[in-house]
Amino acid sequence: MTIRVGIVNDMRMAREVLRRVVADAKDMEPLWMANDGQEAVQMCAQQRPDIILMDLVMPVMNGAIATEQIMRDSPCPILLVTSTIDGHMELVYEGLSFGALDVTTTPVLGDNRDSDDGELLRQKMRALHNLARHAGQRGEATLTPRSTVTPVTHTTLSQKAVSTVFIGASTGGPAALVDILQALDTRFPAAIVVAQHIDSEFVVGLANWLDSSCDIDVSLAQDGESLARGKVYLANSQSHLILRPDNTVGYAAQASDGFYQPCIDALFCSAAQYAARDSIGVLLTGMGRDGARGLLAMRDAGLRTIVQNQESCVVASMPAAALNIGAATEVAAPLEIAKVLKSFNSQAINTS
Repeated sequence: MTIRVGIVNDMRMAREVLRRVVADAKDMEPLWMANDGQEAVQMCAQQRPDIILMDLVMPVMNGAIATEQIMRDSPCPILLVTSTIDGHMELVYEGLSFGALDVTTTPVLGDNRDSDDGELLRQKMRALHNLARHAGQRGEATLTPRSTVTPVTHTTLSQKAVSTVFIGASTGGPAALVDILQALDTRFPAAIVVAQHIDSEFVVGLANWLDSSCDIDVSLAQDGESLARGKVYLANSQSHLILRPDNTVGYAAQASDGFYQPCIDALFCSAAQYAARDSIGVLLTGMGRDGARGLLAMRDAGLRTIVQNQESCVVASMPAAALNIGAATEVAAPLEIAKVLKSFNSQAINTS
């Protein structure tokens, strides 16, 4: 099967580099090239590709807005590919929030020692294309545009404070995380550990963006770090974050059978084994099945487990996979999850 690729970039040289990366692969072909986001929206409506390589900083319409419109009108897998993130980091996470599957940097082709032949980009494109195609074949909701978040009335979450909240997220995760974390502050009486699928070159920016967007402290989790209440620990994307028996977090370098690092299943399974019994697992929007098996392990261990409702997901595959195997005890939208967690905060303050 040939992967048909749409290329969006306002720089002629960058478009040519990406065209060469695609054309040099036997299983790929350039379908069209666009100079800006508005042109990409129009071309995608006429010829929908199998995957789009989307730049971010462009005239007329930037890549984040173009991603939002494409995912609304002509949904297809989008990979953000950019070389200019300085001063524009927020665009990266806006694009991911609107439904882009991942983000990476533009390859540098040439004779210098820092150049590459584009193979890493091709591998990522193949993996994302296969993930989207296989999810579609399973009948999962893979490319649902993000709808307005509304509270879910059938959730039965209790008001009891918890020791640790473990959150896993993928496609659309940054927006859902912000919805939840903005409701909390440094007095929140639990630690929060987050595994978000994202390219390793952008995870530091994600931590900084979340920290600047929320009152609660957000930082990258350090190997051997003890968990403290009122702090958010974000996994890096070079290995798998796990909970250890002494309530510290650490990194397991062994690759899992999944595509992404960090692996949500690895974090959740360690939580099932070592977390306090009043801890909670939360699985948010994302493509694929990562997190479902781990969430089931948490539920089997007696922990409360929540999945994001389909209506508020950018991509509902991960929560759907968890529901299909009976891993979730509750279903809620991010704002409803935030409301419940905030009630933990209020209760702890009132009883202190």
